Amino acid sequence: MSVIRKGLMDALVDPAIPGLTAYKAIPPNPLYPCVIPIPETSDYVKAFQRGLVVWDYNLVVLVGGVDSAIMQERLDELIDISGLSIPNTLYSNRTLGLSNVDVAVLGVSSYLVRFLNQHIGASLKVRVTTVGTG
Repeated sequence: MSVIRKGLMDALVDPAIPGLTAYKAIPPNPLYPCVIPIPETSDYVKAFQRGLVVWDYNLVVLVGGVDSAIMQERLDELIDISGLSIPNTLYSNRTLGLSNVDVAVLGVSSYLVRFLNQHIGASLKVRVTTVGTG
């Protein structure tokens, strides 16, 4: 799990998406914009004899600032399916630089969530399929 989390973080930060910072957990004073990959569920028996393991992650995407319109515009850019966005970047690097890994961005699971009154964010649902131990 930690290798996948690191792979997600490494695939998204500079130079892939200039200025984007990645964290393992939401820090008290994050640099914006940022992404935090949070494991949600896993399925260890996806294929016969545990041939595949599926991990679902929520990628929490946060933007900060004082102008909510600018923050929302930047958030939209980061979660859109095109341009220098998180989904587009992951679809360009579906293996995360790891062997036997495939990433799929399933969609947005929440949008315009306010965190600590300092930033707004969205959550992207990402599925990572890996080879199991069967």
